[in-house]
Amino acid sequence: ATSWGHCHPFPRAEFRDVAVSQGLTEQDATSWSKGKLCELLVGIAVENEAGGCEISELRQVEGEASCSRRKGKLIFFYEWNIKLGWKGIIKESGNLHCERFGAKIF
Repeated sequence: ATSWGHCHPFPRAEFRDVAVSQGLTEQDATSWSKGKLCELLVGIAVENEAGGCEISELRQVEGEASCSRRKGKLIFFYEWNIKLGWKGIIKESGNLHCERFGAKIF
């Protein structure tokens, strides 16, 4: 394996200065993203003639997100493991069901 200094024209000590001069920035967006995921997902409802279901809660959100700017373009990176709670009703029987499910988003 080659080291960073061998495969890139800039020595390690100079990389930070080059990044600033080229407009490379990165910001942690994890906290904002967790709030936004809750805002967007909780309350989503689907209904048809057989019944309906709704996402009732965000049980767990693990992961991270960041936003970078390079050469004036925004680049987003994220990796999430999300567990949601939902409730649904079957119209014919009137039975209420509550469950949870999870998804990994890369």
